[in-house]
Amino acid sequence: MVVKTRREEYAALTRSAILDAALELFGSDGYDLSSIDAIAKRARVSKGAFYHHFSEKKAIFDEVLREQMRLGTVEVAEAMVAAQGDSVYDGRTAALTGAREMLRVFGESEVRRSLMRQAQGVLGSERLREIDEEQALPLVRGSLQAMAAEGQVRDVDLDLTAQIVFDMLCSTAMTISSADDPDTATARAQIVVTHMVQGLFV
Repeated sequence: MVVKTRREEYAALTRSAILDAALELFGSDGYDLSSIDAIAKRARVSKGAFYHHFSEKKAIFDEVLREQMRLGTVEVAEAMVAAQGDSVYDGRTAALTGAREMLRVFGESEVRRSLMRQAQGVLGSERLREIDEEQALPLVRGSLQAMAAEGQVRDVDLDLTAQIVFDMLCSTAMTISSADDPDTATARAQIVVTHMVQGLFV
């Protein structure tokens, strides 16, 4: 068991406060209008404390986005497990639940939608893709591999299929993030994605 010193605990709390403040400001005011001074003030820390933990504003946006992607992916994974209940693992149920939940967790949150709308402009398409693939692609790939092991998926290249499904979900989530009525867009997109994913089943 690793015991943190008081200094380490304080540093961790400071970093967490800065990240929380940045998430709030990026989500409400946007990246361009959220200055480092404003983030530090919201977090109740000095500007020096900010720079102790983050080299620049883009660095904290990167971490905020990665954390939201991670949390969203965890929600999706938990929903996939819950959908199984006490029954034997069913790849179809898991895959369909995962696809629908991926759209829901990023479609229903205004903060996440805001981050997604800003992400490419702030970080660039290459970095955004790296974050997406780091957080969510392994879940998509794992779901397909589990289905293949049970003989529930067509004879396709699983890595390529995972990438295509993942790209589809990312593109759909981005479309939802820009919709005038995200709730309606999410519901309609879930129907479309369900039909498309079902085409992979044997």
